[in-house]
Amino acid sequence: MSSYKDLIQQIEGLQKKAEEARKKELGLVVAEINEKIAAYNLRPSDLKFGSESGASAAKKGRKQVAAKYRDPQSGKTWSGRGRSPLWVLEAENAGHSREKFLIG
Repeated sequence: MSSYKDLIQQIEGLQKKAEEARKKELGLVVAEINEKIAAYNLRPSDLKFGSESGASAAKKGRKQVAAKYRDPQSGKTWSGRGRSPLWVLEAENAGHSREKFLIG
């Protein structure tokens, strides 16, 4: 059975080998990707690298949810989704029902 120290040395050796293999293969992978980009005339926006990428595109596509609750004192609203706002928690702790704040 290998000791902890031996296993750590094996891990370090394997990590070094993996990084060497990555460096060796990286050039081929980049060349292959560049070929496909040229062949299909791809743009950064096609690959989600432009300004419409990732989370920002998802956020822009979101629709705002209508408010379900309103604080009569402050006028603040809450959709009923996610974490309850402080004004709802305080009202519930004071013995009030959440339904008291329903809109319409």
